[in-house]
Amino acid sequence: MSLDFDLTKVKDWEKFARYPDPEADNEYLLTETTKQIIFAAMYVGVGRITEKNYINFYVRLAAYEAVHGALRSMNGKKIPFTLEEVKMYIGLCTNATYKHSTEFLKELYAYVTSEEQDATQNQQTATGG
Repeated sequence: MSLDFDLTKVKDWEKFARYPDPEADNEYLLTETTKQIIFAAMYVGVGRITEKNYINFYVRLAAYEAVHGALRSMNGKKIPFTLEEVKMYIGLCTNATYKHSTEFLKELYAYVTSEEQDATQNQQTATGG
């Protein structure tokens, strides 16, 4: 299933969410920040950013990035999203499936514990234990 999105309800999105395509007249490309926040909707299980839920979206995204690493980077440096950046995208709508907060947290916990188990097993293998 494709990840569909609509930016038209994001205030002034044309000014910050895209830039002119240098290879095509009258065509635009999405900024890296815009692409990553669209994908983040799927990762955090919140398909829309609204005035009521943007803080929740940000908290989930911050937790996701704390576990998996920042979604964006520049010159090799990871750049986590800020609350103000998420707020700029109020109005973004995607077809990402909603995840209850319990489901979201269980997935994060499962990832962290599986990483810890892998690290322990690798350490035991390396030390012959």
